Amino acid sequence: MLDMIAAQSDANGAGMPGPQAMDGVLADFARNNPSLAWLPQMLAMQRQFASNAPAPEPDAAEAEIEALQEQLARAQGRADKLQRVARQLMAELDAAQERLADIAAVVGACGLCWGEDAQCRSCRGRGKPGLFAPAPDPALPSRFFAEPVGPATGSSPPVTRPDHSERR
Repeated sequence: MLDMIAAQSDANGAGMPGPQAMDGVLADFARNNPSLAWLPQMLAMQRQFASNAPAPEPDAAEAEIEALQEQLARAQGRADKLQRVARQLMAELDAAQERLADIAAVVGACGLCWGEDAQCRSCRGRGKPGLFAPAPDPALPSRFFAEPVGPATGSSPPVTRPDHSERR
């Protein structure tokens, strides 16, 4: 069978078998292997479909490429903006976590979970406010709490009890 292909390709002079030679080889193949007769039919249909398919117009393909490039540029712009927003949010989250850790140190709580996470690697869920000694830095509490006001000089306002007589 291969000798027949070689002889036909030499007759074409191109060194490659032509479509007619391939059809002959496939016909011989189908005769010798009846269980694979579907293969030559499928290849012939595929070749026919490829020859009938219209070639894409160059202008349409270029327009599609330009449209895809514009979409890509817009998507890259959105991705860059999202990355900037994500970096900004991460910076804000880090600052908030630092403030919470400082407040936890002032009130003697766990700086990671405030005693609310049984799986916490620091306190195992026992770090509620008052468990630890407050932070030794005296300036730290003044960042979060106002100075206590001493007792007022002079008389305090009179305490009046509500009158519930109107309810009856």
